[in-house]
Amino acid sequence: MRGHVCSRAEVLALVSNTKPIHELRLEASSLIGITQRHPPIYIFSHPRTRSNLLARLLETHPQIADAILYPHRAAHIKGPERRVKDGTLFAVKPEELSPVHTYQYCHDEMQASFEAMYEKGLIPLVKEHVIFTMSTSVVNSQIPNALKPSYPVIADTEKPPSTNPNSNPMILPASFLASITPIFTIRHPIPLITSWMNIILGTYGENYDKLAVWRSCSFRWTRTLFDYYRVSGKTAIVIDGDELVRDTKNQMEKLCSLIGPGVDGSGIQYEWKPKASYMAVDEKMKEDVFLRVLYESTGVIVNEERLKPPNLDEEMTKWTEKWGVDVANKLKDYAQAAIEDYDYLLQYRL
Repeated sequence: MRGHVCSRAEVLALVSNTKPIHELRLEASSLIGITQRHPPIYIFSHPRTRSNLLARLLETHPQIADAILYPHRAAHIKGPERRVKDGTLFAVKPEELSPVHTYQYCHDEMQASFEAMYEKGLIPLVKEHVIFTMSTSVVNSQIPNALKPSYPVIADTEKPPSTNPNSNPMILPASFLASITPIFTIRHPIPLITSWMNIILGTYGENYDKLAVWRSCSFRWTRTLFDYYRVSGKTAIVIDGDELVRDTKNQMEKLCSLIGPGVDGSGIQYEWKPKASYMAVDEKMKEDVFLRVLYESTGVIVNEERLKPPNLDEEMTKWTEKWGVDVANKLKDYAQAAIEDYDYLLQYRL
């Protein structure tokens, strides 16, 4: 049905004329609705910004599909165009490499999922970290050698971006970026860094990887794509993760009003049944660390301690006790560097 709007005659031809008229009307209405496609909702997330909570809340809406999580991640870490350096944090083992998972392959798989969702009358929902599809040139211009010199291509992707502010900074085609409803998640850098390091240095016991940590602590990628949308004239929505927890219903009602027709805020549910399982991305980065608490929950979990205004000196003391003064000083540098981009994005939040 791509690109085709059914005529009334075609719709009625698709349903049996032996059925009662009220059933014919219902089926015809449903078929017409499928062709009136709402733009996919695309959450451009940043690690530890409560983007999983946002996706979980949106999933409760009867017109929104379950989220597609990190559709291009496999291409980023293990495909032939992978950009994570071998032997570094997040690099997969040689036996886990996949010649199939090009960016084009992953993108086509995502688009096929969109079609399946539209056939069910649902709006597609995606959540993916911005850096997974940010141009290699853009990332390495900010953090030299942060990514392998791999320059993936997806059909209709523009040439590598120039200094022109209108230039597409993503691997994703400009036509695709224009076709979605973009949402960005942010959070104050201090608790974000604490949460991220508790996983990387605590749960996984990984060695401190300067480039990987630096990449993950910076909001530069979020700001770069957000500004691209601003220049292009398309509305991009910014959600502050802590405000989402603190004032959940108000935030979701505002968000739904911006997402567009058919997404009434009253459709969001604030209590849910626990999910039976969570996806394992790979052996090293098991998703239960990131999603277990959320998937086992039955509603929004409010931790007042984590919602307090952050204090860098207090956090430095904790970082030093956990990981030593050298790592603590570097994390302080990252937090201070990220504040400017965070404050910039914060002014556009809901």
